[in-house]
Amino acid sequence: MAPFMQAPNRKSSKRKANKILVLDEIEPSAAPVRSVPAKLKRQQNVPVDTTPEHMKACDAYRTVDLPAAMQADQRWTKKYLPTILLWAGSYKDIWIIPDDVLLHHAQLIFDAVYKDLHIILVHNGVIHSLTARRISEWRSNFGSTAIAIIMDFMTCTSDCAPSDLAASLVHNRVFVYEDPDSPSPLTAYHSPFILQLLGRAHFNTIKGYVKVPAFDMHELVTSGMP
Repeated sequence: MAPFMQAPNRKSSKRKANKILVLDEIEPSAAPVRSVPAKLKRQQNVPVDTTPEHMKACDAYRTVDLPAAMQADQRWTKKYLPTILLWAGSYKDIWIIPDDVLLHHAQLIFDAVYKDLHIILVHNGVIHSLTARRISEWRSNFGSTAIAIIMDFMTCTSDCAPSDLAASLVHNRVFVYEDPDSPSPLTAYHSPFILQLLGRAHFNTIKGYVKVPAFDMHELVTSGMP
């Protein structure tokens, strides 16, 4: 399969990877949890995505638990989730995203996608929980997709024993370079393996993302995954 798009330049990406892509310069560790105490909700009638009486275990939520207004169209799957994954792909460590950081950015993305709704996302509520679950599935997909790509390559290569081929590719990690016979730092992460992996597991999932006013979208889109 032909690569979906050219991999980002790793030199510039590394410099950008640790930057939080929010214009108000909120540091990840300082991103506030947008949870509202139950008493305050009752007093001020603040609309929330999950009221205290409807809270569940995080793994018990289903899309049918989303607020009714969100189920009237496909913005959840077509707009919200692609934008969440675009943001998650730029985070400095996609494997460890603190709850408060995720909740804060989920609120920013929610407000951009659902401009007609004025809902506060609460910690461990339905939107926070389903968002975290989708990110977990997205991360897991990298491993299964990589295995499928390698298996397909090994199957199609008949002039070399799979064990010998695998050993040659992992030696000095030449499999990450555009030309494994002539590895160069300038072509790191330009190999067909990496390009196909990013194309299938990431770029396909962010199609349909929306512009979020609080994000530097140019930085978000062009910096790629760290």
